Amino acid sequence: MTYCCGWQSNSAAFVIADAAVTSPGITKPEDRTSFGELDAQGVDRCVEEAALKVNPIGCTAVTFAGSSRAGRLIEEYFALELNAGVSPSAALEKVVHSSDLRSLRSEAQLIAAYHDEGHPRLVSWNAGGNGVVLGHFNDVQVGSVKEVYRKITKNLLGGVGRLSIDPTRELVNALALCQSYGSFFYLMDQGVGGVFSGAYVDASGFHWQPDILYVLLDGSLNCASGVSVIMRGNVLIADSAVLGGVRVFGNTISSDCDPISFNAAVAESESVFKSAR
Repeated sequence: MTYCCGWQSNSAAFVIADAAVTSPGITKPEDRTSFGELDAQGVDRCVEEAALKVNPIGCTAVTFAGSSRAGRLIEEYFALELNAGVSPSAALEKVVHSSDLRSLRSEAQLIAAYHDEGHPRLVSWNAGGNGVVLGHFNDVQVGSVKEVYRKITKNLLGGVGRLSIDPTRELVNALALCQSYGSFFYLMDQGVGGVFSGAYVDASGFHWQPDILYVLLDGSLNCASGVSVIMRGNVLIADSAVLGGVRVFGNTISSDCDPISFNAAVAESESVFKSAR
């Protein structure tokens, strides 16, 4: 399935999500995520790192858990309503109650973060599996991750929410925590894992996460490997020393990266990691 969460502070609303995708079929036994997590293989399904699930739709940050087909379809309808001038909460209500999408209630969950009337806003659809659109004052989590990890995330978000820190730092703190779950515990068999992405929305608009270098330590706390993650043109690029290569994630909703800037972003990602070493 996946793991997504959203929360808000006094000045911004945030969303983050993993990159795991569950689909029919099989994977190669040696296939791993950018962070070295082994792809999961079931009787009739596989789980692999394969998608960017955080999307900017205007000045709204959106993410979803569940069926990729259902999630993307809901986002596309949502984007049409936002582009027509409908507010995010009203647009979501309109979309999920449309006759075209009513049958998707059991297939996806969605979180949207935006800024309205001088305040950050956080809204979800189907977070409780009941097809309801809800506003949230604190945090909301959706997907297939177990309750123990949800509690850890909630404790962090509750703690940083009481601090007056820069929203970029707040986003990085949450990304680092969620990314660490897969380093300590195998979660791909729960449909969760791969590189996490995130964004926040404040009074000035939508903001992607900053460039991040994750340093992976061995049992003696020595640097064993690293992964640099950057966003360029709504495309996520993970340069992984674990895999010895670069992986790129985008989607048809949010990608506006031309080939020249894309190639420059890949080269920049490689440079970031080499200089950090």
